[in-house]
Amino acid sequence: MHAPALRIWIDRALLRRLAVEADAARPDETGGVLLGHRNGRDIVIRAVVDAGPRAQRWPTGMRPDADYQAAEVEAAFAASDGAITYLGDWHSHPGTLSVPSRRDRKTLRNIATDDEAQCQEPLMLIVGGDDHAWEPAAWTGCLGRLGRWGPLMVHEQGIRLFGEL
Repeated sequence: MHAPALRIWIDRALLRRLAVEADAARPDETGGVLLGHRNGRDIVIRAVVDAGPRAQRWPTGMRPDADYQAAEVEAAFAASDGAITYLGDWHSHPGTLSVPSRRDRKTLRNIATDDEAQCQEPLMLIVGGDDHAWEPAAWTGCLGRLGRWGPLMVHEQGIRLFGEL
């Protein structure tokens, strides 16, 4: 079962913010939460949340400050009267490609099967790269007909930029 392609929209300023945060954490990974809304097969990223003050980082992974992130997501949801919701996660892959690792795929599965997340087709934006440039890639996880007991399909999605250059 292959879900139709999505269009992932992100403001250039938000993408630059992710690159700045990834640079600041290098050589360790960093990441956070993606917030926005869905409109059919379009996903619009309106805001990002960083890893938080008590996050733990290392070169091949990170553990976010979950309490900080939950509070930030709740605040954004309330401030937007429910228009901005949790879409998924973002993180960096310093020195390597923007391709989901085994751990990333497990994270997508955990989000898709978490009733509290209310995100059956989670988005994962990965910024990977070397010392000169970060390359973003967007991925979604989708459970098939067997739901949480079946395989998770992971698909790369196209990123579309908007906002000032």
